[in-house]
Amino acid sequence: MRKFTLLGWLALFIAITMSCLFTSAETKIRPGDRIGDMEFFTNEDELQVLNLNEICSFDELFKGTCLIPTSLSGFCISSGWTEGSQAELELDMKDSEWSMTFDDHEIDLRAFGSHEFVSNTQLTRFWDVPDKMEKEIHKSSQVMQMWDVCVSNPGIGKHTIQYEFLLKNGVWRGYHIETYTFSVRAVAMP
Repeated sequence: MRKFTLLGWLALFIAITMSCLFTSAETKIRPGDRIGDMEFFTNEDELQVLNLNEICSFDELFKGTCLIPTSLSGFCISSGWTEGSQAELELDMKDSEWSMTFDDHEIDLRAFGSHEFVSNTQLTRFWDVPDKMEKEIHKSSQVMQMWDVCVSNPGIGKHTIQYEFLLKNGVWRGYHIETYTFSVRAVAMP
């Protein structure tokens, strides 16, 4: 009888352990998932949704002083990489590794995907990740690859997004972390 009890407890322990292993792999946020009332989506239909860095400056995002009104029902929280040519971008992104969290919830970046685009606007300043400062640039166009992570109905309060990425090639190779902090407030912004 004792052997059966011991075997029963062992089987229960194994079942719980396996359940935890499979559950943790499946808990990454994917398009359509929610945290409270916030729903995550991709902007694959190009709905004219603003990106977080179009709402607030990088300086505000890094310092945590970015304020977003609740009247803004949705926006993208994407980051990515920018270079002066397609060849430079492809070299930098080759074999790169990216991860993202939103309020400590892991995001499944592959499920959201990314998109590339060319910006022909004359950029005069660009955020330099390794030196954590903005730099002057003088290129007429930039090729960008951005992750396609967006959120609707952002919850009131403070939120933190963290991107960690390893670039194995190109001039900027190395391990980088970008942490954006913003607050959603109930009153409309001036």
